[in-house]
Amino acid sequence: MTIWVPRLKGVTGPRYREIAEAIGAAIQSGELQADQRLPTHRSLAEALEVTTGTVTRAYGEAERKGWVYGVVGRGTFVRGREPSAGQWQFLEATAKGLIELNINRPLNRNRADMLSDAMAALTAFPKDLNRLLDYQPDVGIEAHREVISQWVARGPWRPGPDQLVISNGGQHAILVALMTLTRAGDTVLCEALTYPGFTAVAHQLELSVRALVMDEQGILPEALEAACRQHGPRVLFCTPTLQNPTTATMSPERRQAVLDICEQYGVTIIEDDVSAGLWTDGPAPLAAMAPERVVHIGSFSKTLAGGLRVGYLVAPRSIRARIGAAVRATCWMASPLMVALVCEWIRSGAANQLLESQREELAARLDIAREILTGYQLRGHPGGLHLWLILPDTWRGDEFVGAAERRGVLIMGAATFTIGRQSVPPHAVRISLGAATSRDQLRFGLVIIRDLLRDGSEPAFPAM
Repeated sequence: MTIWVPRLKGVTGPRYREIAEAIGAAIQSGELQADQRLPTHRSLAEALEVTTGTVTRAYGEAERKGWVYGVVGRGTFVRGREPSAGQWQFLEATAKGLIELNINRPLNRNRADMLSDAMAALTAFPKDLNRLLDYQPDVGIEAHREVISQWVARGPWRPGPDQLVISNGGQHAILVALMTLTRAGDTVLCEALTYPGFTAVAHQLELSVRALVMDEQGILPEALEAACRQHGPRVLFCTPTLQNPTTATMSPERRQAVLDICEQYGVTIIEDDVSAGLWTDGPAPLAAMAPERVVHIGSFSKTLAGGLRVGYLVAPRSIRARIGAAVRATCWMASPLMVALVCEWIRSGAANQLLESQREELAARLDIAREILTGYQLRGHPGGLHLWLILPDTWRGDEFVGAAERRGVLIMGAATFTIGRQSVPPHAVRISLGAATSRDQLRFGLVIIRDLLRDGSEPAFPAM
């Protein structure tokens, strides 16, 4: 596509503002269409003979005025004409026509009626509803913690509400756990491939992150013990069940070995369990085996709805007050109204209904993936939100991700989950099952991936 270049009028005033106004005018005239990608900062700067900083300021001004929106790693896109008065505008995270198999999110289900019913149930008691709009304890309302603790219970593991702290989603739970357990400069351990949200928080807190070698069950005990002897870590962050991105799940024996080593070296474990509720009769969490050694993190974002932003921590009673203080320091409290909605979904049975339908659909989508990608190294679980695909020798991970995007499919490469430069990422990609809008869209995207696998790597330069 030919690069779009604004027609500048040469008026007085800052050049960045002139560029921004030209973008707005092009949108109004129809020259720029909604969701069209604008030129990169560098290419537009070269075309206009200005600095990249000027273009950056121009795009920032255009975004402030509501004309464009940015997508991390993809660029700047046209928002389009403003909607009529009184309308809400919800922007897609990607340009039109792309199949998103890169984001782990719950399946696209119609939850409007469930939300309406829950709100109606809450508004039936105006006095209680008004109380939800007031300040509440940093750890959460006791009645809410009681409901969520019952939801969290798995088999014989039944944590009490006095062990629970409510957070603004799982990401916030990771933040407050690390704030409670570490100080700047401390060493924390994690899997060699791990959730990028954890590393982002760890770097913000100025922690030293060390990666541990993995196998098909996750962390290797011998690697953990060697790191404990060498680095004296304070914390181990891990996902023992349906690990992100590899889907690895620790056996009971592996879990016990990891717990024994952490006990020996005084390491506290942060157990990320945000997706484990999707696995019926899944293995017991680490927190059930060593409640005083583990801070267990869960969330309703992957199981019910990402926009709820309700998570929780099950923590040793000895540090629960400190975790509450970290919640207070970062956001004062989780929104009581949103937590009340989640609790009403649990009470009414809507949460179980959503969870069960998601389990069934994810199992069906896994069958589709295994059928289409037969013959390739594919790891997945019927309750998992994603697959882990080991690429053939003809492909490098970053090249495959780029080739898939050029054909209209978004996936994530192993490099996204690698810890800095400590290790070389394997040639593998994560394929999300829940993000596709339908089975047909998933099938279409997987066929494109299969064809790429068969074709082999693309040439580095176009043939002459």
